Amino acid sequence: MMTDRHILLIIHILEIGYTDSDGLDEVYIYTGDLLTQIDEYEDGDLEIETLLEYDSNDRLIKETYAYEDGSSQINEFVYNADGTITENEGNANEYIYAFANGNRITETDVDGNYDYEYTYDDKNNPFKNVHQRDVLDLIGEYASLNNVLTYMNTGGGPTDDDFTNTYVYNSDNFPISSTSTYFEFGSSNEIIETVQFIYE
Repeated sequence: MMTDRHILLIIHILEIGYTDSDGLDEVYIYTGDLLTQIDEYEDGDLEIETLLEYDSNDRLIKETYAYEDGSSQINEFVYNADGTITENEGNANEYIYAFANGNRITETDVDGNYDYEYTYDDKNNPFKNVHQRDVLDLIGEYASLNNVLTYMNTGGGPTDDDFTNTYVYNSDNFPISSTSTYFEFGSSNEIIETVQFIYE
């Protein structure tokens, strides 16, 4: 069985935020030059508030999710001598991220078999010119320098979250649409998701 989903994604380059056609909004809040808060709304109601903290070198070291129901989760980041970054995710999971050419290329699950590898195109990511793009990418906004083509589990765990992307680009080599193909978690239902990008 195959399911088609269509999303309209509006990139607000100036105010730093986006809106999609499902009624989801993200608002990015800066303190000086640093992104310190992200508010996620659904149909106008605040669902998740994310607070970001930095070290003296302006590197992200802590991400705190505060959910509508009062629960929270803290993720912490450590910068390793070899250029990799280790994330402790809510004291439950630990991942090591490796980068090349402005893109995250691998993530290694320290305690399990959920290791992943990324491949990319050579075109511009919609967030390429956004300040602190690297921070957005680190917290899972897919704000890499280029656009993700494949995201594949290489560690032997279940592969329900693998996906592949194709893109249509404008004359400036930014995507104006993407098509993602993946399987719904826990089923053989194939999802094809189409996203349209509008730049404002």
